[in-house]
Amino acid sequence: MAPAGEFSIGTSGEDRSGINNKVAEDGTATAISLEAIPAGHVFMAAGNGYLVWTAGGNAYWTDGSDAGKINDPDLPKVSSVAYTDGYWIFVEQDTGRWFVTAINNPKDINALDFASAESQPDDIKRVIVAHREVWLLGTETIEVWQNTGNADFPFERYNPAAIDRGIMSAASAAVLDNAIFWVGDDSIVYRGEGYTPSAISTPEVSKAIDVCSDKAGIVGFTWSQEGHVLYALRLPGVSTWIYDASTQLWHERETFGRDLWRAGTHAKVYGKHVVGDDTTGGLYTLDFGTYTDGGGILHTDIYFPQIWADDRRFVTHRFQADFEVGVGLTTGQGSNPQAMLQWSNDGGFTWSNEHWRSLGSIGVRRRRVMWRRLGAARQRTYRLRITDPVKRAFLGATADIEGGAV
Repeated sequence: MAPAGEFSIGTSGEDRSGINNKVAEDGTATAISLEAIPAGHVFMAAGNGYLVWTAGGNAYWTDGSDAGKINDPDLPKVSSVAYTDGYWIFVEQDTGRWFVTAINNPKDINALDFASAESQPDDIKRVIVAHREVWLLGTETIEVWQNTGNADFPFERYNPAAIDRGIMSAASAAVLDNAIFWVGDDSIVYRGEGYTPSAISTPEVSKAIDVCSDKAGIVGFTWSQEGHVLYALRLPGVSTWIYDASTQLWHERETFGRDLWRAGTHAKVYGKHVVGDDTTGGLYTLDFGTYTDGGGILHTDIYFPQIWADDRRFVTHRFQADFEVGVGLTTGQGSNPQAMLQWSNDGGFTWSNEHWRSLGSIGVRRRRVMWRRLGAARQRTYRLRITDPVKRAFLGATADIEGGAV
């Protein structure tokens, strides 16, 4: 990830007073005077020249030049916010009620402009908008409301769209390409297919959710980049999982030396994908042409399925990894980039010594990345690792294996 600027944006769990900034395209940060924002999840919704957000039960606004807290006495303690059709929609904290603002004015709330989730008496944990429909995600159920232009209250519940599935963490919900992704109350990740929750998580992902002790701290965000539609799922103290809707495959990301990937938030601005560092408050851009992680090591591991020959011994004569080669840099680390191979004969509990091969210095396009005489085993798992700051385009692998005696 490439730096987007050296400035602080605040992180969850700290007093953000004095470090609220608006950031220009060139990375210049200008402070916005605002009272201390309570710690915890921050939910944002933009529209009609305003950015509105909620934190710690309060609501705030900015129009780019000024900012403040929404002090309308008719607005109760709120937990999240969304925007559609000129209305900002607030969920009342720890209830099943939600409010809409006056049209095109997030600071004007009428105490009578509220509705309640009606299909089940559970609390609403998150409001989110997809294809102009209001999704109210509760602890056990989900309702969908539509703007019908009713004079008394502009939204009405779409009766066929009552979903008997709740949300585990309010911050796990995110929208991309008019589809909603969220972690269900059953530790399964869902994608909304119309009004049907479609499970997309694997048993490994659901197990990681189960072992996460801070389930309320689970965060999800989405982005689309170079043909890939991605949903990031951050599980505090466990791992960060990424779902690629284009391939329907999951992979893990972590910052070197940590369990989690440093990207804690995401926004697309100025035509760039900008993420916020969950520890330092720095901003970075997601750039496929940058092969470092915030200036540090970008560590890539590729694990292969276990080889098993019905408990017979087998011999691996050759293992070849097919990378795009000749990608070395002109000078410094990466001028002779390396790939490292290891194997485990006990299911990943222990690993062999490191065996390194060159990916080819710049322009060396006929390099074969190959290892020979890799010994015998009854079961084996291979893994490849690259840490040099170079392109790592992996195309596949082949192995010459000969069966042996029982």
